[in-house]
Amino acid sequence: MIPILTATNISKEFISTEPLGLFKRSTKKTAALNNISFSIEKPTVLAVIGANGAGKTTLLKLLLGLVEPTKGEIKLLGYDPYRERKKIINQLGFVSGQKRMLNPDLTAYDYISVSSLFYELEPQEIETRLHHLSELFEVTHRLHSLVRNLSLGETIKFEIIASIIHKPRVLFLDEPTIGLDFSSQSTIVSLLKQYHEEENVTILLTSHYAKIFKLFPKNSL
Repeated sequence: MIPILTATNISKEFISTEPLGLFKRSTKKTAALNNISFSIEKPTVLAVIGANGAGKTTLLKLLLGLVEPTKGEIKLLGYDPYRERKKIINQLGFVSGQKRMLNPDLTAYDYISVSSLFYELEPQEIETRLHHLSELFEVTHRLHSLVRNLSLGETIKFEIIASIIHKPRVLFLDEPTIGLDFSSQSTIVSLLKQYHEEENVTILLTSHYAKIFKLFPKNSL
């Protein structure tokens, strides 16, 4: 069986330049990640905990194929995510807590219904799936509210729904609970674990909140 995800000795360096006088520049290399290896063999919920600047976002960008590792090898669903991303893009979901993606001038229902067309889903399939997920994440009553009128917790829930409407095999969540109190974080993580159990999807979540580690006692990096 092909592992869901393997990262073998991956490192990432970023190169920046600074001016030295009028005609010269110095080059500086910054190591964001150094020699990271791990493997996910079967569907699970995995938390990656680290301080701000520890390289969590860089790690997700590497795994998603948004940037190329300086060294090492990554296989996601059997493919190189950087060179073969088109082959697996429809099997992935992604949410960033740092960047809101919902249009504030649309209702959550309208935004998700329209964005779902990207995955070539049938209208009836979108309707059925959207109502099921909104019930699971306890936001059915807010489906037709403007995004600008949603609470932060509700917005995050709908962004997660938008990222899983197409039934991805792997869901990446970069600091999805940022700005929420621990009780709200716990609720969202609990719902994610419930979704994982229901659809057998692999979920990889990053956070700098050390307390959230308690929600992942057996399977955290």
